[in-house]
Amino acid sequence: MGYYKNKGTMPGRKASSREPVVVEFTGEEQLMEIFEKLPEKWGKKPIVATLRKGANSVRKQIRANFPSEIKPLIKALSVKAGRGISLSVGVFGKKGFVTLKDGRDYDVYFPIYWNNYGTYSERTGEHTFKYARKSKTSSRSGGIRAQLFIERSWEQSKQRAEQIINKELETETVKFLKKYAIT
Repeated sequence: MGYYKNKGTMPGRKASSREPVVVEFTGEEQLMEIFEKLPEKWGKKPIVATLRKGANSVRKQIRANFPSEIKPLIKALSVKAGRGISLSVGVFGKKGFVTLKDGRDYDVYFPIYWNNYGTYSERTGEHTFKYARKSKTSSRSGGIRAQLFIERSWEQSKQRAEQIINKELETETVKFLKKYAIT
């Protein structure tokens, strides 16, 4: 509920006979007023909370489709907040290292990436890579076969994530409005 009061008159102007007016906002207007009165970072809390619930359903599906040969590397799978109102679900680096057959240590991100998209001649044609194969490896055949388990997981879970987001958005918004209601 918002209030307007006449705080007096400027010199040289007539006083108006305005009484305090009570204005009640409903729906979108009330929501916009609440968001304008709060710091910007608070306004995104209910939306990010809703997106996180949808993102967790995608993460669960990726975990279910994770190849058994790299199952110990699943710790690299997470939900990460972005700038503004955004979340990312997937495999992120700097979650640990793994020693492979060649004796070198790699960030856990790389074996997962290689199993998802493939290596050498086994690279998938369904993905647009930022860099083409280097000339020194262009003649090599074989490699890790692309399994595309992350893309398959997204296709299997996107409808469920959308349902969760649609359902939870109202719940989170109401919870937020009750917590920061204008009185």
